[in-house]
Amino acid sequence: MYSRISRIIIISVALTFVFSSFSVDSIRADDQPLVAYSQGVLQSDGTILYSVLIASGQQPLTNVTVSSTIPAEAVSAAAVIAPANAVLVATPEKNTVQWQVSKLDAATIVGPFTYRVTFPTDFKKPPASTDATVIWTEPSSGSVKADQLTGSLMPFVESGDIQITSLGTIDAQGNAQPVFVGDTGIAVYVPDKAVSDPITLHFTRLPFTDQTTPKSSAETWWCALVKVESDAPVTLTKPILIGLPTRQILTPGMTVQLLTRNTASEDWQPLETAQGMAISTVGNLAVVMITGKIPTFLAAGVEVKERQISSLPVAVVSAATGFAGNNIKFSSTGMSFAGKTR
Repeated sequence: MYSRISRIIIISVALTFVFSSFSVDSIRADDQPLVAYSQGVLQSDGTILYSVLIASGQQPLTNVTVSSTIPAEAVSAAAVIAPANAVLVATPEKNTVQWQVSKLDAATIVGPFTYRVTFPTDFKKPPASTDATVIWTEPSSGSVKADQLTGSLMPFVESGDIQITSLGTIDAQGNAQPVFVGDTGIAVYVPDKAVSDPITLHFTRLPFTDQTTPKSSAETWWCALVKVESDAPVTLTKPILIGLPTRQILTPGMTVQLLTRNTASEDWQPLETAQGMAISTVGNLAVVMITGKIPTFLAAGVEVKERQISSLPVAVVSAATGFAGNNIKFSSTGMSFAGKTR
């Protein structure tokens, strides 16, 4: 087991690679009163959960209203979840869903504000994000439009392969970078010399059913289930990081709980060589760290109480995800972690 100091070093260095490489714009929350981000997550039943995340700057804000426009093609919509201190003030029947927060503390990230949208069965291009606006009245009135993903959402594929060599995961220039596992939405970061011989890892995203979902604790909300197989036995000599796309947008910086399943007894249990890390800064990637042998099954989740609060100081988010100061990244590349875009 790695010590607390080693864990901090890994968070502050390795996780920076994972998250920074999946973002194209850095938005400093302390340069503006507030920044916001909107993204959709495609569900297994064909509906989409649209979410808004907001982060305040160096001053508290009052009478904050978060509004998101229902896509014109929608046939139905319903609010799903919002921070504990948010009040739903406009229902989707009015083509807009709206929440109000009486006070937003300084340097705080809040969200997600989430609602579910159903589209016609023959509608093939659901937007990756929806228009969202945040307004406030004090210390001086202001408003911002949420940053968005472009294009439409496509489902992730169920499984994919990635070959890993002694060079680790690198880009075309030979720089250490995380890489996607095909079109699964799963991301992997492997440092150099973590493996001695080339191996191929096969990832399978598992559905949430009574048979697959851990029953260890009602205090955990499970957000990702994955099976990992290798074409040859492997023991890692350095920690690797795996980013699992979550089934809903979550509050960035939340601690990820992790269990693995005993293939013989099928019981879910903690494992010293597998640790949950943090939810990414765009809220849709649960990062886990693996040392030694790679477990066959990974179940990632977050505490139910923490999810219900849906609020964390920016400094906590920055520390958890490897960013210094109040840097919050609310932009991503053309691929969403909650469904591909096209």
